[in-house]
Amino acid sequence: MLLKDQRILLTGATGGLGSALALELAKSGASLGLVDTEYDQLGELYDKIQPLTDVTTSLADITEAEDQQNIIHDMYSAFGGTDILINNAGIKDFVEFTEQKPAMMDRLLQVNVIAPMQLSRLLLPDMLCRESGHIVNIGSPFGSIASAFFTAYSASKFALRGFSEALRRELDSTQINVTYISPRGIDTANDAQALFNMAEAVKLQPDAADDVARQIVKAIKKEKKEVYIGLNQTITSRVNGLIPRLVDFLAVRRNRIMRQYTHHP
Repeated sequence: MLLKDQRILLTGATGGLGSALALELAKSGASLGLVDTEYDQLGELYDKIQPLTDVTTSLADITEAEDQQNIIHDMYSAFGGTDILINNAGIKDFVEFTEQKPAMMDRLLQVNVIAPMQLSRLLLPDMLCRESGHIVNIGSPFGSIASAFFTAYSASKFALRGFSEALRRELDSTQINVTYISPRGIDTANDAQALFNMAEAVKLQPDAADDVARQIVKAIKKEKKEVYIGLNQTITSRVNGLIPRLVDFLAVRRNRIMRQYTHHP
């Protein structure tokens, strides 16, 4: 698929991966609708993208029904519709489950699962009418390999992967593509210090956001069904599906180290 002149809606646009992805998509000649809640960062990103391609922005909370409708309306006003939806927005929480705040648990599920489902639902009728469209959901390794101390986050990403798989099968007889992409940890300035320290302690090497963005764009162009970025992640995901108790055993030492970093001020 050529991305030139494709109308792409990107949520979570100002995050580390989101901004890198927006720039990479702009280089491909796509028209971009950028969605986020950060006014200043959204304006800065717009200024970077505008010289490269057509772009519009939506200052919106994707978990709010009215904002979801406004996002779709903004795309119609600017470009006449949406060809590709990239559900990139996501949040995570690194904490022992007994300490998980109920409000944060609700927010995780709303942002990581419900909002992508609702935006997809709103855009699908038009895609089906045009017999063309692509929904891309950005997941996580924890959507295949559930991790201690990321319990609610893992649950949300498992749900997003399940949604992607189910919707892909439902749309199998149509011209609508559904892609699930699972990047590894990404080197951004947004992560909390405790999370950064933990990743360093267990030797989790983050990928550069620019590199991940290029791989995501490549997957979209090739209309891949599922993409796991990183050989180790791909292998471990397969092993976890086949022999989960082996992964339990291998995770014991890492869990012990991780626990130390959940107790932070």
